[in-house]
Amino acid sequence: MLRSLMSVLLALSPTLAVAAEVPPGTGLNLTLHWVGFTCVALFIVAYALVVMEEWIHLRKSIPVLIAAALIWILIASVYAQLGDTDTVSATVRHSLLEYAELFLFLLVAMTYINTLEERGVFNALRGWLVSRGFSLRTLFWLTGILAFFISPVADNMTTALVMASVAIAVGRGYPGFVAVACINIVVAANAGGAWSPFGDITTLMVWQKGVLGAHEFLVLFLPSLLSWLIPAVLMVMSVPKATPTPLAERPVVQYGGFLIIFLFIGTIALTVSLHSFLHLPPVLGMMGGLGVLMLVSFILNRSGRGIRHGMLDQGGLGDMLDGELLVGGLGRADADLPRLVRADHAHGAVRRRPGTLPTRSLGHVQREPDIVDPQRLIGERDDPGRGLDGSGLLGEEGRARHCHEKGGQARRQTHA
Repeated sequence: MLRSLMSVLLALSPTLAVAAEVPPGTGLNLTLHWVGFTCVALFIVAYALVVMEEWIHLRKSIPVLIAAALIWILIASVYAQLGDTDTVSATVRHSLLEYAELFLFLLVAMTYINTLEERGVFNALRGWLVSRGFSLRTLFWLTGILAFFISPVADNMTTALVMASVAIAVGRGYPGFVAVACINIVVAANAGGAWSPFGDITTLMVWQKGVLGAHEFLVLFLPSLLSWLIPAVLMVMSVPKATPTPLAERPVVQYGGFLIIFLFIGTIALTVSLHSFLHLPPVLGMMGGLGVLMLVSFILNRSGRGIRHGMLDQGGLGDMLDGELLVGGLGRADADLPRLVRADHAHGAVRRRPGTLPTRSLGHVQREPDIVDPQRLIGERDDPGRGLDGSGLLGEEGRARHCHEKGGQARRQTHA
C-alpha cells in the first residue's frame, strides 16, 4: 500500500517525474517537493521545542532525534521509489561517522575537564582570585582575560561557568558588577573560542572535516581579541570603583591535578600533530590521551588517592572502543603486509624475484599487493644456497654465488 501511495505521489510531482530518470547516486533536488517542505517544517518544529526546553522541561534531544529519523525516512522513501537504495544509506553512514568522531572527541575533552574539576583545579583558581583583594575593575579584566585564553583549550561553556562563579562570589552586594562581569565573561569566552579548533563545537567541526588547519585559526586571533576588547572597554565604565572584602577561601589542588593539566595539554598537542602530519582523525589522538588519563587514574587508585569519576571508573565504553581500534589496526596491518624490495641505486632500477607480482611505487620503497608468509621469508633469508642477501632479494654477492652454482651445475651435466 505504501508503494502504491508513493507511486501516485511520484506521478503527481513534476520534480520527481523528471528526477526518476536520473541514475542512482547522482542526487535529487527536493527543494520544491512536498518532502522538502515537510522536512523543513519538521526541522523548525524540532528546534522550536529545543528553544522552549526551559518552559516545557522536555529534553532537547527528544524532538531532535524524532525529527531526524522522520526526515531520513521521508527522503529514503522517495529515493527507494526511484530504485536508488544506496545514496541515502551512504549519506546516513557519512553523517553518523562525523557524529561519532565529534561525540568521542567531546567525550574525551569533557572527561578531562570533569577530572580537573574533581581534582579541585578550578576551585583553586576561583579561591585565588577571590582571596587576593582585587578591586572590582581589576577582577572585571582578570576574569575576561582568563576566559579569553582558557576557552581555546577548554570549551567556552565550562570557562564561562568557572569565571562567572568567581564574579558572583566576589560581587556580593554589587549586583551591577555581577551582571556586567558575567556579560564580559560570556563575550570573552565565545571570542576566545573562535581562534582555536577546540574552543567551540563549530570550529571543531570545521577542523575535523579538514576545511582549515589548526594553525589557520590563528588568523582569527586579532579579530577575536577586538571582538572582546571593544565591548569590554565600553562596559568597564559602568563597573563601580570599589574593592570588596577578600573572601577567606583557600582551596588547594588535589594530588595529581597539575599532572592532569599537562596530560590535557599533551593530548591536545598529540591530536593536532597526528591530524597535521599523519592526517589521522583527531579523535584518535584524543582516545589515546583518554587511555593515558585512565592509566593515571589507575595508578592514583592504587596509591589510595584515586579519582572519583564515573567515566574513569566504568571502563566498558573505553574497552569496547579501544578494542575496536586495536583490532582494526591489526587487521589493516595484516591485510597490507608488504614485501619490501630495495632500489638499485647504481642502475636506477628495482629488482624483484622472478614470479612475483609487479610492485607499486611508494617513494623509494616498493610494495607488492600479495601477502607473504613471514616464515617462508625467514627460511629463504637463512638459506645461503639460494643466494639471498638477507632481505629476500638477490644482492651482488648473492648473484655471484648464484651464477657460480649455476655454472657448476652446467659443468657437472656436461661431464656426465
